[in-house]
Amino acid sequence: MKKLVLIFTVCLSIQTIYAQKGKITDAQLSLQDNKIMDAKKSIDAAFLDTNALRMVKAWSTKGEVYKAIYESKVFYATNPNCLFESKDAYLKALELEVNPKKQKEYSTPLTNLYGYLFNEGFERFNNKKFEDAYKHFQASTSINQLLFSKGFVSSIDTNAIYATAIAGANCGKNDEVIPMFEKLIALKFDNPSVYETLAQIYEIQKNKEALSKVVSKGLELYPNNKNLQIYELNTTLDGGDVQQAI
Repeated sequence: MKKLVLIFTVCLSIQTIYAQKGKITDAQLSLQDNKIMDAKKSIDAAFLDTNALRMVKAWSTKGEVYKAIYESKVFYATNPNCLFESKDAYLKALELEVNPKKQKEYSTPLTNLYGYLFNEGFERFNNKKFEDAYKHFQASTSINQLLFSKGFVSSIDTNAIYATAIAGANCGKNDEVIPMFEKLIALKFDNPSVYETLAQIYEIQKNKEALSKVVSKGLELYPNNKNLQIYELNTTLDGGDVQQAI
């Protein structure tokens, strides 16, 4: 009896796996026919079973489907998180994939997502939706840094880091963006607002030592910057050295 139960369990497991693969195939075929929401329905159904969580093809197909939702534009408004869903799915597929050559195949779709997320963040930033802009910029930056760590791109996009940091500063995420600004300084990012914004944050935090250091560094590069000069003057006055302030 136990042997029969074991055989039945194995057979049921095999049937379930085949059923999941069938749903994944359905999603791929629907995409080929440009039936994007049918593809979404199929891939979502595939993930109702936990077997899909271990399938590279399931995750890569989900990434492709949700990326197509954004690219269609028609369904983006009703699926506003599709870019994030696509990013997470591709990253999971990349994590599960053990073949280095196949890993590299994810470079192009992830690069596309990196651009989409940045553009959406930029649009939201211009509309002063800083929290949402920060979320999109942050996701874009994380993709770029992962691609760089894998050797799929040759450089880190400092513009993406800068956009993330500025958006974060505009919505009060000071503790999160300080390391970003410091990284930009280490990478010699040429923009005085990096030093100005970081100085502003340190002033809010009443971190006089860090404020003095960042202002000094900034003035070495931008000696005529009025905002940094004012920070330097205020720091000097706070220190009580009247003669130096004069």
